[in-house]
Amino acid sequence: MQLRILTLNIWGVHYISKFINQRIQALIEHLINPDTNYDIVGLQEVWSKVDYIYLRDQLKTLYPYSYYFLSGLIGSGCCIFSKYPIIGAYEHRYTLNGFPHKIQHGDWFCGKLIGLCKILVNGYVVNVYNTHLHANYHHVIPKDIYLGHRICQAYELIQFIESTSSADTTHLTILLGDLNLRQDDLGFKLIKGILQFNDSFLQRINKDIFDPTVGNSGQTCDLLDNPYVHPHPYQGEGERIDYILYQARNDNVKCIEAYPTLH
Repeated sequence: MQLRILTLNIWGVHYISKFINQRIQALIEHLINPDTNYDIVGLQEVWSKVDYIYLRDQLKTLYPYSYYFLSGLIGSGCCIFSKYPIIGAYEHRYTLNGFPHKIQHGDWFCGKLIGLCKILVNGYVVNVYNTHLHANYHHVIPKDIYLGHRICQAYELIQFIESTSSADTTHLTILLGDLNLRQDDLGFKLIKGILQFNDSFLQRINKDIFDPTVGNSGQTCDLLDNPYVHPHPYQGEGERIDYILYQARNDNVKCIEAYPTLH
């Protein structure tokens, strides 16, 4: 069995994000391109149900199965598209998720969560989790007032995955999404360490292929070539906060290729 998987935060905040319709159309064209040939696609920040329905209708020939995780006042923003049947869907809304008086941040209103789609791939049960943890609005402790929120969300994520991914019934477990956590952050260390996940980018076999856009560091955020990022002290260094992590019942599962450039 081979799987090609994509995760992408589409930055779909209407009235704030620029060129949403054009970017969604470009994403659709990318997904229906025969050269990409993804099996499972996990998106974040699809805040508008109208946008999800449009994506679903445009992609239904290639991805007949999809699920949108509803939560909060404006939705969770997370959805999954699959070529293979989705045989079950579950979700857990994070109990600690921002402050209601921080209207300019908006995380509290969207009700962030971790969503699970159980997907049947040629007789194998694959648990695909999609999540988007609380944003980091300041990268310096103690000014990062949401650090504790992300750590708590990481712990709830771990509990949810442990309670829904039994080795007896699940052949492959995949966690994808925008974790808003760097590799050296405590929340990421907890997720990777407790769940014993493999990091697809670090485990990829194609490490010898140099990507001129991000080099071999795999940054997915705050790069200089991103015209939508407001200038700030950390822009240009880039961060790797988007991940595809996996764990399999069979140790023979390997990541052949991993590319972060679509971000």
